[in-house]
Amino acid sequence: MSYEQIYNIGRAFQKIARDYPAFPAIISEQATISNVQLFAVVVSFAQRMQALGIGRGSLVALNTGDTVASLATLMATSLLGSRFVVTSKGLARQKPVQPTHFLKTAEASGKSGVAFIEIDKSWLPQHPVSASDRLDAFEGYADADDPWMYLTTSGTTGTPKTLSLSQAAVFGRTMAVGEDFPVARTTMASLFGNTSRPFYARALGALLHAGTIVDSLDPGVWRATGVNVVFGSPRQFEQFLDETSIPAPIARVEVSGAKLTDELAVRLSEVFRHITDVYGASETSKSYSNILTVTAEGKVVRVGKPLDSIVEIVDDQSNPCAAGVEGYVRVRNSYMSSPYLNAPKANAKAFVDGWFYPGDIGLLKVISEGSISAG
Repeated sequence: MSYEQIYNIGRAFQKIARDYPAFPAIISEQATISNVQLFAVVVSFAQRMQALGIGRGSLVALNTGDTVASLATLMATSLLGSRFVVTSKGLARQKPVQPTHFLKTAEASGKSGVAFIEIDKSWLPQHPVSASDRLDAFEGYADADDPWMYLTTSGTTGTPKTLSLSQAAVFGRTMAVGEDFPVARTTMASLFGNTSRPFYARALGALLHAGTIVDSLDPGVWRATGVNVVFGSPRQFEQFLDETSIPAPIARVEVSGAKLTDELAVRLSEVFRHITDVYGASETSKSYSNILTVTAEGKVVRVGKPLDSIVEIVDDQSNPCAAGVEGYVRVRNSYMSSPYLNAPKANAKAFVDGWFYPGDIGLLKVISEGSISAG
């Protein structure tokens, strides 16, 4: 499938809607929305937002628990050339990020003193919209390198830091994980919240490869809809497996966000046929994967799967370490984020000579001849 360098995310999804109009984009327990129907919602949202004065230079802050509204708003900002951020408790303290418009759906809470615009049913298409319609009304969409998505790090190592991603960077990240989303053959579910960065990354990976998002945490719905990959963090999977029975084996699971213990890997192997442990960050996206297998004796074996990022373990002089020697992790790829917008001291340590230094300690293990695992 050729994208002809369609860096604009909304237009990239328009191509999917044209090529695979009837394929399901989102399946919930209430309804199934096809690609062409979801694109119609995106266009309708963009038209409403444009009427509200949202365009290039605007920054839209969204608060919602609705997956359709979440994805439609995100892609509508793409078409309009505006910027996007998810509302959070710390957003008001992020001086570099000053929203011009606050949007919310009915079930989401507002904030005293903030004038939220409510997304209601009138935002949905009132008439059918063809996926072949041109988007001449959106001539002002952003340059591919303009800031688009603003993200805030968790702050687990200190003060939360703010960074931005351009549409070109998001497009590059999405195409880089294409192998994880076989075209028109991926049906995903996610334990990540539907306005979280991990969710957006995987949802766009699915949608821009004609995949389907199953908007449900019910394993019965997963089974009925043919879910073949589930995403989440180790903590989310631990809680989910403690509280939920998954009766049928599922093809794949991808775990990210923290260390995957051998104990949890064994539990996951009882449900999923293939386990992938991903290393990455908001600053770099997916950087490295370990493929896990569990032997009949219960031993967890990890085999590294390099992605298109360059990942090195280096000493304090930035010289590469030998396998088995601990050092500092550094990552480089073509779609890294901007430096932090509010942390010049952190930038001096984290972004150096084209590399990102996350502050993690790691090593490369030689599992067998020609096989390496990152730890």
